[in-house]
Amino acid sequence: MDNCTDESVISGSEYSPSSEEDSEEDSDNSNISYSTSLINKYPDVDRVKRKMFPDNQKIKKVPTSSRETPDRIDVIDEVQEEIPREIRIEDHNQQFHVTADGISKREIVKPVLKITKKRVRKPDNWKRNKAAKLRQQGKEYISQKTGKVMEAKTIKRDFLCKEKCRINCTEKFSIASREEILRKFYKLDTNSKNILIFKSIKMQEVNRHRPRKNIKTKAYSFKYFITCDKENTLVCKDAFCCLYRIGRKKVFKAQNDLKSGQVMPSPHKQGHHKNPKKISDEVINCIENHIKQFPSEESHYSRTKNPHKKYLSPLLNINRLHQLYIEDCQTKKLETKYFVKASFYRHIFETRFNLSFGVPKSDTCSLCDAGENSLEHSNNFQLAFAQQKVDREAVKMSKEKCYITMDLQQTLPLPKLSTSKSFYLRQMWLYNFGVHCLTSSGHKSYFFTWTEDIANRGSNEIASCLLRFCLLLKEENPQIDHLIIWSDQCGGQNKNFSIINLFQYLILNKIFKIIDHKFPEVGHSYLDSDRDFGRIEKVLRKHQNIYIPDQYREIIRSASTKQSVCLNMEHFFYCFETLPAKLHLNKRLTNSLDQKINFRDKVKWLRVSCFGKYFYKTSLDPFTPFMEVDLQKKKRTDSTK
Repeated sequence: MDNCTDESVISGSEYSPSSEEDSEEDSDNSNISYSTSLINKYPDVDRVKRKMFPDNQKIKKVPTSSRETPDRIDVIDEVQEEIPREIRIEDHNQQFHVTADGISKREIVKPVLKITKKRVRKPDNWKRNKAAKLRQQGKEYISQKTGKVMEAKTIKRDFLCKEKCRINCTEKFSIASREEILRKFYKLDTNSKNILIFKSIKMQEVNRHRPRKNIKTKAYSFKYFITCDKENTLVCKDAFCCLYRIGRKKVFKAQNDLKSGQVMPSPHKQGHHKNPKKISDEVINCIENHIKQFPSEESHYSRTKNPHKKYLSPLLNINRLHQLYIEDCQTKKLETKYFVKASFYRHIFETRFNLSFGVPKSDTCSLCDAGENSLEHSNNFQLAFAQQKVDREAVKMSKEKCYITMDLQQTLPLPKLSTSKSFYLRQMWLYNFGVHCLTSSGHKSYFFTWTEDIANRGSNEIASCLLRFCLLLKEENPQIDHLIIWSDQCGGQNKNFSIINLFQYLILNKIFKIIDHKFPEVGHSYLDSDRDFGRIEKVLRKHQNIYIPDQYREIIRSASTKQSVCLNMEHFFYCFETLPAKLHLNKRLTNSLDQKINFRDKVKWLRVSCFGKYFYKTSLDPFTPFMEVDLQKKKRTDSTK
């Protein structure tokens, strides 16, 4: 087998003709024009597209007249990295997708970022604010003081004012005009309504006063106008209030503003009063600067759900922070206003920061702990996290792919007893090998258990568990042909020649077409299996005594809220040491270019896509080329006989 088929490229190119040829041509023309405009806006798009879909690829195109959609388009080329189906370019509120068919556009829904520890305030959903908004719009609402249902504002269909009104206001407005006036008025906000009322009232001095005893005469008189059909119509005060469905108090306030000589009415001041006991911004800034002095770090597990969440030292708490703040103020000899209470310090901590206090770490990176963390080391584990995210997203979009993480849990004592004497006695250990599986249908956890009297925990046992998992996976999802594995770099269990022989066996028997095995940076292998084990250990702490393995298996099944399978491996172990001889494979220490393979320390990515060979990378970079290793035994030539 000279050339190896890159199935990742095969599964990544599909062609689906439309139902009508005319609609096909129209969509192609519009797509070309749109692509041209986008390339002019983003010059790098054309370069990226040529890199994704080079002209030298041998692609078997299907004619457009065909009504049948082919299963795949065959692409035969040298083994290289899987070509992505699309590249996303974000521009404000739009997202562009560069694909083999062209460039498409869709809207981006930006998630609400939680930047404080407290819940995000949503004032629009508060009952009192909803009621206030409905009241402002003239709709029916429930009073927050009395709990009564207040009716919506409607027009008055009979007399607008007194029957013997000198101006005859009722005859000036029809039913349709009254509805239009009320509708336009309640489309305004509170300040706009006050301005409209203010501008609709005209004030003038009283020309002549009648002599009256002990009665205060008014100095001003007012006229009221309603704008309808682009005309100002004079009305009485009762009709003015009736048409706008307002009270006399609002009119009286506008009259007072006119008497005081104001050009505009006073703004609405509800909710804008100054708090005399408010703490100044200088004190708040001092507290914020004090909190920022403490180093914080992100979590490896929750960074995707809440990237702004950070953790302080587990030795700290809010009371301790407040105590240090008071000591700092005393050292600097600040004013009395800076010495705030612990409750206000807590308020600033929870509303201005998204911080929590961490817990003591375990299984940490030796390089990071020793302070030898280089830029290359940081880039490697960050690239691993990014590649895991890409693999998860690819599995959700394709039914032919499966993403798994695997690891061996810490050994479990059997029996588990609360008696102190049991710590001095020799106990049997129970081994639990966990596989966290992600397919297009969702997550599922598999656990394979056995005791140390049945088998050890070496490469044969891990390969046997992985083989049983693969067979179960194909029974449940026969369409899967691309397996993506993430595990730590433990040489005695996950990263060895026995695992490679297992992959060769799976490819030879056509169980999978492609198997990718990736290894994160040492000390930063935060996998989904670790979360499964964490849930199990949390439940185990609640059980005082465990006597038999079946009790452990029942606890393991119940620990996961989602689907989980726990199996006994007693009769399912195989000897993979004899598999290379049966498959006629040899262990090679050099690649096809006669370069030495530093398998244990340097290899980050293994790929098996054809029998007798495997390909590897020393980086998780998707654009780095693979190196080839031939495992098949070379036949003797005539000169060597």
